[in-house]
Amino acid sequence: MAVFITNLIFFTLPVLILCESSFHQITPLYVRHLKKLEDTLVPHVIARYTKALEDQLVLIREYVQDYEDHQKSLNPVEGNPLDTYRLVRRLALLTGPDLTRLSKYAQDELATIVGLVNIEDKNEAVLSLLHLQYTYSLTAFDLVEGIVSGVHTGVTLTAAHSMEIAQSALHGGYYSFALEWLQVTHKSNKREQRFTDFELLEATKAFTVEHDTNYEVKRAQRHMFIYPQTFKEWNMSLQELLTKPPPSMALGQSELIKTIPDTGAAKREPYSTIALCQGNNFQGNAVRSKLRCYLDYGANSYFLIQPVRVEELGEGLTIFHSFLTNSHVDEINRVAFNKIGLAVTRREASSDENIAAFASVLKNSEPVAWRLKRRAELLLGLNVLGVNASESVRFSLYSTGMKIHKNKLDVILCVLFRLPGRIEGLRAHNDAAGHYDENDPDLAWDKTNYVDRLKTMLIYLSDIDVGGITAFTNLGVAMRPTKGSALFWSNYASNAEDLNPLITHAGCPVLLGIKSYATLWLLWVTIA
Repeated sequence: MAVFITNLIFFTLPVLILCESSFHQITPLYVRHLKKLEDTLVPHVIARYTKALEDQLVLIREYVQDYEDHQKSLNPVEGNPLDTYRLVRRLALLTGPDLTRLSKYAQDELATIVGLVNIEDKNEAVLSLLHLQYTYSLTAFDLVEGIVSGVHTGVTLTAAHSMEIAQSALHGGYYSFALEWLQVTHKSNKREQRFTDFELLEATKAFTVEHDTNYEVKRAQRHMFIYPQTFKEWNMSLQELLTKPPPSMALGQSELIKTIPDTGAAKREPYSTIALCQGNNFQGNAVRSKLRCYLDYGANSYFLIQPVRVEELGEGLTIFHSFLTNSHVDEINRVAFNKIGLAVTRREASSDENIAAFASVLKNSEPVAWRLKRRAELLLGLNVLGVNASESVRFSLYSTGMKIHKNKLDVILCVLFRLPGRIEGLRAHNDAAGHYDENDPDLAWDKTNYVDRLKTMLIYLSDIDVGGITAFTNLGVAMRPTKGSALFWSNYASNAEDLNPLITHAGCPVLLGIKSYATLWLLWVTIA
């Protein structure tokens, strides 16, 4: 009876007994129980744990392989969207949930990365790449080979990268891009053998189903990335979709092509802005024939020895070439960059947009800002350094796929374009309409006074490899950034009451390179 009770205790409470003592009676019943426990443990627990470790090892090897491939890149181009995507993707692998059981040592070493890069940031990098692809009419077949707008960047993409981009495009509603990246994946996979034919066909099937679901609703909403017909109507096989282009282009692509030669395209948003971002100019010959280019000696005796090259762009929009010397520009970049506030990517409760801040304020008391304002004052013949005459100089910096969203005292928020089925972030705006910084350190006024930005001077502090154009949508003018040059315009019409609709503008995304610039707003203060 005693033996039976002991064995019963071992059978019902094996964990408790094993924890309290290292010695147990090896009875047949106990051995039977251990065997049963092991039979349950191995397939359900150990197998899952082994699979998890193997998956982690695959991710770590993928990270190492991607890093080593990147190190082999020759002369990588700064501000390259492909490089940005691969960098963020690599670091996101290390901070993802699949690697949360890394050793304590590895977790400590990676602590500086966690919180800076995550899976969400990787998804944003993919969406940014897709928007750049549309804005600049890039092909996935070029991008996968590391070619960005004709520039060989040395950073290529694998079949795994292409599949990931295709799936993100499908999830975001960018159907035409999803199909193109699936085709690229199929092509790359012939060499890499990363996916089975079944996996590729299943991904393509999921694409066609998602594209055709609620097709009429999408068509009524003028969805930019659907095709003119459903794939069911085209009756193409999945294999054909992976190897042949569809019979027609996506709606947004065909609209963009129709817009580019259309000189009356100013009302065709967002296509006209995108066409301007690509360097097209919609000004007619009759308008251009009346514009002048000249050397300005007479603005001030200061410019007698070194006159400013002036180019009229229409309706009061002027560009001063070589407004600042290279040494002055380099000094501004150095001082402002050391002050820049880099806000870690974060979510705002009131917004669905992922934002990051890259900007700083240069006060009048700082020599570089005072010199810039004084030079503007002499050239324009306007009060710039006087009391409440202008806001502090704003230094801004942005790169691949980011665009100015709104400004505050210490930061300018840059937003990654993101909205399924549409192109956002390229909307033209006017700098006036009650916009000013009431907390500007260089201003002192009664808050009851009405203040507005009367005139704007935009000073380019860098040359851009590709992209970064300032597009004046209603004028049909595209201005490419040139280091040291300055755009100048009035935000109000000649009656000083109505906003000037012709100088609404948008900053095009940077494709290759990093764009830095300074903004100087001249104010209009009305005493209450």
